[in-house]
Amino acid sequence: MLYQSVVVCLALTALANGATLGGRVYDPSGAVIPGARVFAYDASGKSQLAAASADGQYNFAGLNPGVYRLEVQAPGFASFHQRNIKITEGQQPRVDAAMQVGSIMESMRIEARGIPAASQPAQRIRVGGNVQPAKLLKQAKPVYPDSAKGRGATGVVLLRTIILKDGSTASPVASTGTDPELAQAAIEAVKQWRYQPTLLNGEPVETLTTISIQFDLK
Repeated sequence: MLYQSVVVCLALTALANGATLGGRVYDPSGAVIPGARVFAYDASGKSQLAAASADGQYNFAGLNPGVYRLEVQAPGFASFHQRNIKITEGQQPRVDAAMQVGSIMESMRIEARGIPAASQPAQRIRVGGNVQPAKLLKQAKPVYPDSAKGRGATGVVLLRTIILKDGSTASPVASTGTDPELAQAAIEAVKQWRYQPTLLNGEPVETLTTISIQFDLK
């Protein structure tokens, strides 16, 4: 019995002397995000997991001293990362996670009759999560430029734009290295697109979106 008591006392002492790490997880409006998954990684890559409580708070207790990396995940939000968190014994550092709404993506394939000059591999884009996601209401298809068809131009046009609070798109920009004529055709079409905007806590918010439009000849 005495031996068991000593073991318990040593365990409690180690926990008391260990470092803790805590904070709060909240969205852009300042509202907390219960249930968010919080990972604390030590220098070796080993992780511990905690979940945000009903008031958005998370806590890691009994951490070993060292340098940690924090990652926070919640459905519909982009992951939050904080690196180089230095923890020493007896410290209680606090890292609050301000989550941002995740981006969305649309894709389209445009085909026309013609002979492609050279085949190009299709590009795949990972799609982030959405919070009451934006919905595409009006989608104008690009017109394949005759001059582009004449010279066998094909490929993927990758556009980045912002869905505004009123559902319109703002200044679509094509990635570098894209065929200029195909890029302009895609941009002119996307300017006409209209969305039901992303809603955060019932309120419309601006959302970054990536649009992939593939031009093919057959």
